[in-house]
Amino acid sequence: MDDRHLGLSSESTGDRPPRLSSTTPLLPFARAVSVAGNPLFLIPLTVAAVSQNWRWAVAIALTTTIPLVVIIARNVRRGTWSDFDVSRRDQRLGLYRAGLPLLLLATAVLYFLDASPRMLRGVAGGLLIFVAGVLGHRFLKLSMHMMFTTFCAVMLIWAYPWSAAAVIPFVALVAWSRRVLDRHTWAEIVIGTAIGAAAGFFAVL
Repeated sequence: MDDRHLGLSSESTGDRPPRLSSTTPLLPFARAVSVAGNPLFLIPLTVAAVSQNWRWAVAIALTTTIPLVVIIARNVRRGTWSDFDVSRRDQRLGLYRAGLPLLLLATAVLYFLDASPRMLRGVAGGLLIFVAGVLGHRFLKLSMHMMFTTFCAVMLIWAYPWSAAAVIPFVALVAWSRRVLDRHTWAEIVIGTAIGAAAGFFAVL
């Protein structure tokens, strides 16, 4: 998969070029961090780590992650969306419209699998993030990377307090990468972080 499909090419996003020169060693690192912070990777891994239930993690992957990967790849291939991150603001609503019904499906599947109330609250937290993205879309292209990275961070730290030493720096690195790659303004990053944290606390408290 090339940079275009990973959402790493400035030409594919319609955004400005990265803030670092293409010859700067930190630019590939920023791109790698951004890929590692992709919600499609983080969410099923976080569910598996926090719940220690692979059945629930697989259910999340089958109902949300894999369908979204297929939808995004198809739209990128057709030229409907510019890149795998759906970085262009005028295309982002399409991603929200695709994700919301999938999260509702995930909720129903997990309910029939007798998922714990906290697990269901976690999916509800994801729904809240998508709703916040839709409501805020008129004003900002909120960073989904930061909303879901922070959301996952809160849940991981709640489950494993010792993980904070690694999780918090990772969240900061993802924020840095999204700004360096010029995918978002600091306002979009900070507000996305706050929304993700609020959704995370909703899920665990």
